[in-house]
Formats: sequence, C-alpha cells, structure tokens
Amino acid sequence: MFTTARLFLFSKELDSAAKYIDIGISIAQKNNEESEIRNFRRQQAKLNYYLGNFQVAKDTLKKYFEKRKGLSLADDLFYLGMIEGEFGNDIEKKSFFLSVDSIIKIKD
Repeated sequence: MFTTARLFLFSKELDSAAKYIDIGISIAQKNNEESEIRNFRRQQAKLNYYLGNFQVAKDTLKKYFEKRKGLSLADDLFYLGMIEGEFGNDIEKKSFFLSVDSIIKIKD
C-alpha cells in the first residue's frame, strides 16, 4: 500500500495518492502499527506540499521527523527545504538542502 501511494505521489496523481494514503493510514491505525502510521503521515505531508498546503505539510513533517536516517531522512529534509523556499526563507531552505547533500555524500 505504501509503495503504491508513493508512486502515485511522485507521478503527481494526487487524487490516487490521497486515496491510498488514507487507506494506508486507516489500515495502520486498525492494526495499531505506529511506524506505518508515521510513514503514511509523512507521505500525507508531501501530498499537502503538492496541494499547496505548505504550513500543514511542514507541521506534519516536523511532527513525524523522529527516527529518520539515511535517504528517508534526506527525502523529508528535501521537502522541508522546498517548503521553506515557498515561504521565502532562503537561509532555512539552503540549510535543509546542505543537510540533504551531506546525507547523499555519506551514501556514495
């Protein structure tokens, strides 16, 4: 379910992404799977970014930011940087992007 939601999100098929994110959250809540709830909430934040709900996206990403590492963390930091750019906060945007860059360099 998560991969399907993610693929729709990245292909900017936002209605389909929203549908699978909502289904994923519902299933994860029913099964009391906290890590899956966090994963789907982060995807929901990225959906909100594409929908132009920048503050909601930022708040959600920051709320579910814990326990992230590697490329998953880099992905979240990228979106936080893009959100700061939408707010005109170029210094914060640059800071997030430099963090992404350092994570990617470690992975090389």
